[in-house]
Amino acid sequence: MTAALLLLTIAIADLTMLVWLSARQRPIAIVTAVVALAGWPIVLIAVFSAPWWVALGLIVVAALWALTLASRWSSRLVVPIGLLLAAKLAALLLVPSLATLVQPSWADAWEATGAVVSPTVATMAVAVAAFLAHSANVVVRATLTLARRADTHAPMPPTEIPAPVGSWIIAGRWRWARVQVVPPEPAAPRVISTMRGGRWIGPLERWAIVALGLAGAVGIIAALMAGKGIVRFPEINADRGIGSKAEEFLVGSLLSWSLAGCGIALIIGAATVAA
Repeated sequence: MTAALLLLTIAIADLTMLVWLSARQRPIAIVTAVVALAGWPIVLIAVFSAPWWVALGLIVVAALWALTLASRWSSRLVVPIGLLLAAKLAALLLVPSLATLVQPSWADAWEATGAVVSPTVATMAVAVAAFLAHSANVVVRATLTLARRADTHAPMPPTEIPAPVGSWIIAGRWRWARVQVVPPEPAAPRVISTMRGGRWIGPLERWAIVALGLAGAVGIIAALMAGKGIVRFPEINADRGIGSKAEEFLVGSLLSWSLAGCGIALIIGAATVAA
């Protein structure tokens, strides 16, 4: 259960950082940070029976994760800290001495009821769902920022010189002619959507993949991935000259799907260890 609690603590830290950075009123952000920093360690110790030093270690690791991904160096550090987190989760899940650092007193009573899902698997499922809700968006956004680094040696696009407007006298070889230059038609106003669909589509997509993967519906997952490509095809096709939209779609989608796959692996691993 230690790995599940670490992942859940990281998800709570990222959500706390989100409120801290986006809250319009500073008192709300302060209250949220105080509740998270003071309340969650109490939950770890009182509810999950975690030793105080384990609870402190989980809080420190989660705080370092959230502060790193919220800093200006997030795009450069997302890969190494992501690999470190994966290694730490694997160790906490597979090494018996680390996996049993946290053993709630109510876990035995839960298993005695003959429940199909063990408390370790249930806690891991909640942790995966919480991580895929916002923390995965943070990881994808930092990775896309890393991938969008502009090439300083790329040639600049040619600048169009606006045509002069008005009546001009053009001198030919044998005669003079007056030419009227008509101004170009104004471009249609660009409509900017105020919906933040990516923040909702990403978590919903990852949750669906995890649920379908645990249910063994691999064909539906493939259809979901193909459907996303079909929906985004017009936008990608309109960017044929540059190709940045296609690259952004591929990088973001593959990373998001990979995080969902890691969530499936964590839940299956927790079930295997609990068995």
